[in-house]
Amino acid sequence: MNTKRRFSVVVFFFVLLTAGVLVWLFLLPHPGKRTGDSILKGGGGMRVCPDQWIQNKMPSVGGNTRPPEYFIVDGTRRELYEFDMEWVVRECDISPAVVY
Repeated sequence: MNTKRRFSVVVFFFVLLTAGVLVWLFLLPHPGKRTGDSILKGGGGMRVCPDQWIQNKMPSVGGNTRPPEYFIVDGTRRELYEFDMEWVVRECDISPAVVY
């Protein structure tokens, strides 16, 4: 392979890698990042009172990879790590509902 072609291949893969990193950093959601409907404190999570707090105690067949405890906000499941839990417990009149 000649030098010019080798250089082009290296540049192509460098650009591809850089584009992938930029997509990962700026376009994919990350826990604790600002989303369109969230109100965040400095480094915590959402400060929104959820509609429901669910603790799922139903037995499952196979490995369930989703956490068994979550919130419902506007009819959508939201994970606990997305919230400022200290604020939710202190400010919201909500307690976990256990489902079997």
